[in-house]
Amino acid sequence: EGGESPYSYYWSNGSTSESLTGVSAGTYSLTVVDNANCFITTSLTLSPPEPPIVALPSIPTLCPSDTITVSANEGMSAYAWSTGANTREISVYAPGSYSVTITAQNSCTASASFNVSQYPNIDVLPETDYYFCPGEMLTIEASGFLSYYWSNGTNSSTFNTPMEYTFWVRAYNGICYYYDTLTTHKYPRPTIELGADTRFCEGDSVR
Repeated sequence: EGGESPYSYYWSNGSTSESLTGVSAGTYSLTVVDNANCFITTSLTLSPPEPPIVALPSIPTLCPSDTITVSANEGMSAYAWSTGANTREISVYAPGSYSVTITAQNSCTASASFNVSQYPNIDVLPETDYYFCPGEMLTIEASGFLSYYWSNGTNSSTFNTPMEYTFWVRAYNGICYYYDTLTTHKYPRPTIELGADTRFCEGDSVR
């Protein structure tokens, strides 16, 4: 403060306005001259804004039929995912490559990409259709998993039913749950044709 107005401003980049705007990072000097031709010189350094750093969580391997949630940094002004989403979080249900670009409050941007892998799909049952004779019980012995749950309420590896129906089964191998369906069918009852009654005498044979 002090000096006689009006004041004149001389910036090292040639600007003569009181404020310095629209310039890049760097060091600039300013000379202020008052009405009595007294002057003072100072300088300032403008640092570039810090770009954000994309912070993504550890990406787990995807189980078949499952979905994982991937979240980017909090507090950003904009998000742009390769899926087209513009929210902080996205749901991922398929393996592949993904990317996100975040925009900070200072308008600086940063991008990051990540890969999602998936455990292989495993058939719980070797067949989808099972046949059994009328009046009998169908028994299926499943194997290869730690636990099972069938749609009829059974929670063991052995499945029994006397019904024709479509059932589902959920199996767990210690990492993922796997699902399968089975349809049970009864074989048609055979029709026995013996022909017309035949009379024969004692001691004779019939062909």
